[in-house]
Amino acid sequence: MLSIIIPVYNVESFLRVCIISILNQDYSDIEVLLIDDGSTDSSGSICDQFQKRDSRIQVYHTKNLGVGNARNLGIEKAKGEYITFVDSDDYVSPDIYKVNIGLLDSDNSIDIVQIPLAGKKNQRRIIEGKKNLFDMWIFQNKIITNYFWDKIFRRHILENLRFPTNMRYEDRFLFSDVLCAINKLYISDKGGYHYRNHSGQLTKQCNVGLKLDMIKANIHTLGNIPIDFKGAYIRCYWDTIVLLKEIPSEEIEQSVICEIKKMFPSIKTIWLSNVPLGIKLQLTKKKLVGHIF
Repeated sequence: MLSIIIPVYNVESFLRVCIISILNQDYSDIEVLLIDDGSTDSSGSICDQFQKRDSRIQVYHTKNLGVGNARNLGIEKAKGEYITFVDSDDYVSPDIYKVNIGLLDSDNSIDIVQIPLAGKKNQRRIIEGKKNLFDMWIFQNKIITNYFWDKIFRRHILENLRFPTNMRYEDRFLFSDVLCAINKLYISDKGGYHYRNHSGQLTKQCNVGLKLDMIKANIHTLGNIPIDFKGAYIRCYWDTIVLLKEIPSEEIEQSVICEIKKMFPSIKTIWLSNVPLGIKLQLTKKKLVGHIF
């Protein structure tokens, strides 16, 4: 069975389309967990209406604690062998799950199947081994994405993982933990996830708070990247310093600075022995070397 976890918050204009697209799947062995995150519009009522119409739907109403908390509740309640996520303002194609769950059923060594966005053609490939996974994610994040809504996970991958509940970029934060827990990811060219790109989405906002959350996610990622994955480590650190440089110093939490300083010895070792001269010159030109050390 596939458990489909859908956090819901004030999406009355989109929610029906989302739920109907899931109920109309070619693959019927599903449970749909609608987590109403304290909606103040009619979203909660819409969830209840669908629950009465289809026994595969379960609804949970909570206080408004954020998408991370809603997803965590969904993971705790999920009973399926496989778990996936859908954002409640998006929808999915009718064939998105059947063919991709078939891949997991046919090969027990595949931990995750990543599904293409509708209208975009993935090149089918298998990425295996932790170094390859981290390198592909850090350097080619359009191939392996941060997102959880475009993936089907074996249940055991997520059982002991939880999203942060007090920050944005919760996908980015947790995905490095996922990579530590798996060895093989299959990028599928079948199915289609319809992502709505509209105004009001949290990830489209750009402010100091969001940048700080991204830095915290990167620091967490650095803690998960093995030090001998030198390329991925230095690139993630570099990206963090670039973000840090964009934030006024008075806005930066001291705890963030302390966490970055803890990584100085590892970065300095990699810098002196492994970073190509071209990258060193780029960092020097951008006046980032002083921030790194």
